[in-house]
Order: sequence, then C-alpha cells, then structure tokens
Amino acid sequence: MKDILIPNKNNNYHPYLLRSGTLSLILVFILIGNVLFSATGLVNIEAIINVGSLYSLHNIERTKENLPELKINQLLINSANAKAKAMLDTNCWSHYCPDGKSPWEFFISAQYEYIYAGENLAEGFIDNESMMNAWIRSVTHKENILNKNFDEIGIGIAQGDYQNKKNNTIIVIHFGKSISGINQQSNLEPTTQQIENDTEPPEISLDDFTVNTIVEEGQDYYYILFKNSDISKLIMDDGIESQKLRDDTWQFRISVSNAKNLFALVLNAYDTKGNKTEFELPISIIQQKNSAPKNNQNTESNMINTAYNELTKNPKVQLNLTFAIFFMFLFGIDFYILDKTGRTSYEHNNRHLVLIILIVFLFLLTISGFGGQILDGLKY
Repeated sequence: MKDILIPNKNNNYHPYLLRSGTLSLILVFILIGNVLFSATGLVNIEAIINVGSLYSLHNIERTKENLPELKINQLLINSANAKAKAMLDTNCWSHYCPDGKSPWEFFISAQYEYIYAGENLAEGFIDNESMMNAWIRSVTHKENILNKNFDEIGIGIAQGDYQNKKNNTIIVIHFGKSISGINQQSNLEPTTQQIENDTEPPEISLDDFTVNTIVEEGQDYYYILFKNSDISKLIMDDGIESQKLRDDTWQFRISVSNAKNLFALVLNAYDTKGNKTEFELPISIIQQKNSAPKNNQNTESNMINTAYNELTKNPKVQLNLTFAIFFMFLFGIDFYILDKTGRTSYEHNNRHLVLIILIVFLFLLTISGFGGQILDGLKY
C-alpha cells in the first residue's frame, strides 16, 4: 500500500497510483461513472421539493416587506400544472411554449379571469431554499414575488426526463389578481359614464401594451398584448392578425426583421357604440417596452445553500468530489516528501502539473452538478 500511495525508494519515488497509465484509467472510470449516473437517473434532482413549504417561503418574503400574504387559488394551481406539463411534454424551456403559446393562455384555459398575472419558472433545483434564493437574487422574479398587485398564487410541478436530465423537476409559479375581487358596485358608475359619453372615441395609451420577444423556428418575434376595457373590436393594419384572448385583451405579433422596415403599427379600435380610434404604436416604443429574455437561459446557482443537499442526494457529485479531495491529499504528500528529500525534478513537476489539472477538472465536474436554472420573471 505504501508503494502505491507514497513516494519512497522501493517505487523510485514515483507512487504507482500517480503514474500516467493508472491516472488515465482512473479518469476513464470517473467519466464512465458520471455518464452512468446521468443516464440511469440515479441523480435524484427532485428529491426534496415541497409545495407546501414553497407557499410559505413566498409569504415569508412578502411579510418582510409588510405585504399581505398570497392566498392559494385552485384555478392558478390548475394553470401552473398545465403549463409545467406542457413544458415537460415538449421539452420546452421558455415562458412562451409550447410553440410560442402565451403563458396568459394557460390562465384563461383554467378560467382564471385576471386583472394582473405573473409567472416564475425554474428547473433542476433540488430544494426549495436554493430555488427561492435564486428567484430573490433575480430582479424580475423578486418583483413578481413582492408585487403588491398580486393577491393569489398557484404552484405547478412536473417531473420526468427534461432538458437532458433524468428525473428532473419543473416548477411553475402563477401569480394573479382576479376580476372576481373587484367591487361590483364600482363597475356600475363607469358604465353609466360611458353611455353619457357614447359619442366620444375610446382612449388608448402606451400603457395598454405589453411587449415580449419569442423565438419560433429560429426567427425572433415581438409578441404584443393589448389590454383596454373600453375596446370591443380591434383591427390591425399591414396584414397583421390579432387574436382576442378575452373581452378586454388581444394579442398580436410581428417579426423583428419586418418591424425594422416600419415606423409604427396602426390599430383601429372600436367601442361597443361603434366609436373608432386610430392609434399608432411606434416601433421604437415596442423596442423600449420589450423585456423578454431573448431566448437566453439565465443560469442561477447558489453553491453554499445547495452544497450539503447535493452531497447527500447526488451520487455524481459525491463521486467527483471524493476523488478531487483524495488527489489533493496525495498531491500534498507527494510534494512534501519530494521537497524534503530534494528529489524535485522536471519529471516530478510534470507529474504535479497533471495532478493539478485532474483536480481542477474534478472540481468543475462537481460544480456542474449544483443548482438549476431560471428564466426572467414575467408579468402582465
């Protein structure tokens, strides 16, 4: 055993375990082990995600800012679960999926009539705390969690093979404020006022528009939502089709390349009395309002908070870190003995260089197993 691990006269101060052939075999073993752990699904990513605790963590953050707690809404749970399942079934990692489908369509399909709505996404995290930490460190996700306009929440989970990971977990958070929360009496006065002013055209402002970017078949599109309760009919010029999502909301899109050739999009809006307003939406405003993540994946890792759980739950991390620490120990012993005996040489220094490269490689493999990823939070 001494000849295998420690430099001495019998092994010519070159331990058998640190010789190039042996190190090559060990490296092959480590790589095979990593592949097998990933391919067989032994890396249990979803092990300790707890929905009940996740609700509590959201309200803890809101309480810190003196905001009212979010109430659980079954319709939002249904919409979040539907979105998570759709993402899993299509292996799609985007707010606008599958096939560019708006997240707000899931709210509508679940019959949740919203005034305000928001969505946070995450995948690949192994515990609630690391996922919440990633969201809180992200400006857009934190804005959704602490948004004073939201008073309800629903959490959806889907588990399976996703984004090249076995047993992965997708988390979808849907925030909202529903129309049912509006005082019905307050709806009567605007109706009366509208009748008195039925000869005036409806008013449209830039605040009625929300813009994001989606990518379909390799092409970028501006995805635009228009919300105005005074409008009952919307017609777009330039051959652009609009889709009515509900009584006060429309969606339409235009490719980024085509938008560059236009100065503005022209909308013809009508109220219930037939009064018409022609409104120009400048392309420059669309570009300014665009807040989508340009199809880039925002990777957020919290190394300190996830390290313990990764070490206890992830055998791939255990394998890589164990070998990294073991070779650090051998490197220390080897360097100390050679330095004390005055046997440092080019051959031995070259051996140490190989060891350092191997140790760094193992730590990189270990780090790659930590955390998950999130996308920018989205709200409407």
